[in-house]
Amino acid sequence: MKFTLALDLEDTLITPLVRANLYMMHPGPFHPRPGLREFLVWAGERFDLVVFTGVPEPMAAKVLSRLVEDGHVPEAFGRVAIHLAMDARGRTRPPKRAGDLDERLKDLTRLGPVGAVLMLDDNPEGYCVSGQEAFWIKIPEIPRKMGTPTGDEDLARAREMIERAAASMEAGETPLVTWGGRGLGGW
Repeated sequence: MKFTLALDLEDTLITPLVRANLYMMHPGPFHPRPGLREFLVWAGERFDLVVFTGVPEPMAAKVLSRLVEDGHVPEAFGRVAIHLAMDARGRTRPPKRAGDLDERLKDLTRLGPVGAVLMLDDNPEGYCVSGQEAFWIKIPEIPRKMGTPTGDEDLARAREMIERAAASMEAGETPLVTWGGRGLGGW
């Protein structure tokens, strides 16, 4: 069985987007996480990949296109499905004001049955649906200096955790590598 690997966009695959013009949905400057291309080649051979993000879909699609155009990701990654975090009413829009509570969640059952989907995210605490914690793998935010990622090998380390979690799932067990109280292999 081929599992699904859902990938967060901001602070997981790329540095944060500067939302200078939300109306036109032009992504501002961003940088790919070091090792992104190699990670996606590896992951694409083993998993069905999707992007699961809080970034509005038009902007997320433009980011993926730019990553492909600039050669930072395999061409096929530009065609992966984009799924948006939703609140309880099915709304995907982020809060209107910076101080508003963000109640959007990433429900993995939208991507497949529990036990068939893993999620790689820098902020599981903010987006995880209760009861799905075992299938989330936390990756630290991208370390950066002046906007450019520096000294980051976290995607290589994430591969090890993803492999262990997938092996557990394949054996019909709940993954042991989670962020929900069992530790994160040094993160």
